Amino acid sequence: MTLNLTLIAAAHTNPDLDHYLPKEEFPEFALHGRNLIYICTTCNRKKSKYFKSVPDGDRLFIHPAYEPTSLHSVLTVTLRYAPRAVVAKYSIDDNADVPDDEKAQLKRHFGRLGLPERYATRAQNSLTALKEDLAGHNEETVRRTLDHKIQSSLVGEPINGWSKALYRAVAMDQDATSDWLLGP
Repeated sequence: MTLNLTLIAAAHTNPDLDHYLPKEEFPEFALHGRNLIYICTTCNRKKSKYFKSVPDGDRLFIHPAYEPTSLHSVLTVTLRYAPRAVVAKYSIDDNADVPDDEKAQLKRHFGRLGLPERYATRAQNSLTALKEDLAGHNEETVRRTLDHKIQSSLVGEPINGWSKALYRAVAMDQDATSDWLLGP
């Protein structure tokens, strides 16, 4: 089983253990192992006791250990480079290989927890720090470091983790990223 924890546990903090199905509504699952999920404090506050939307009754959040049912990436990033900054925009891929109802739930989950903004901030901070670390280095060092970052992102991160999605986008246009890292 592949865990997709970062779509719900967005922060690099010690996660809380929370009830996916709220214990007030589903007391019979209060201590059931599959009902307990890791969640960052910020997401836990946003999720609170909510489970379904009003008035249509659609589930608001995915279960991070069991959804999406597809093992394909659903998280995409577009990058725009300015001289001293990078702008990252995260979204759920409309062409992802998941059923439409699940895609709609992913979008509700993603938006309700504020993940596009939080992931974008993380990506921008990460690439800005990388730029600062590589300042003054030659092109070969920058390219090797970027290659290493891309390869490292393939290991250990969930397929829809913010970092893995970021480096998938970087790999798609590695020259633009290298040029930005080498620039002023």
